[in-house]
Amino acid sequence: MVMFYNLVLDENKASYAQEISKFSDVDAGQLYSAAVGYFVEAGFLSGYPDGTFKGNNPITRAEFVTIASKFIELNLNGDISFSDVDSSHWAYDSIKSAFNNGWILGYPDGMFAPGKDITRAEAAVIINKMLGWTTAAQTGDSSITDLNGDEWYYDDVIMAANGVI
Repeated sequence: MVMFYNLVLDENKASYAQEISKFSDVDAGQLYSAAVGYFVEAGFLSGYPDGTFKGNNPITRAEFVTIASKFIELNLNGDISFSDVDSSHWAYDSIKSAFNNGWILGYPDGMFAPGKDITRAEAAVIINKMLGWTTAAQTGDSSITDLNGDEWYYDDVIMAANGVI
């Protein structure tokens, strides 16, 4: 949530922090409190049926693309062929839209793995694609010590870390 929140260009976004009161498990001092409040007010988040947000839990790939898809009108043209996502899946429309927009490709085995926790690298790739950032626009050097340059996500992490605007 904080990644998306940092990209929002709304000078009043912090004023929505009071919306966290909708969740029994989000205190004002949390790293993500303002982001949660903003996205609840914007209609991007509703939390879980038990009144919690579960901000310390990992986020799944389906949850992430569902939030990402809220930033644009859904693109539901065509079909998707992920063997593990059918039209009855709760996030089907968001997954389909993210696929149609070129944000996700799935895994080489033909699966999307909607219930799998998303990695930071996968999230960076999706956000970069949402923003239209490409390796041609890459700027800056890496000061990230655990990147060595041969990972599939190297360029995307460098772009996300340095920002391309």
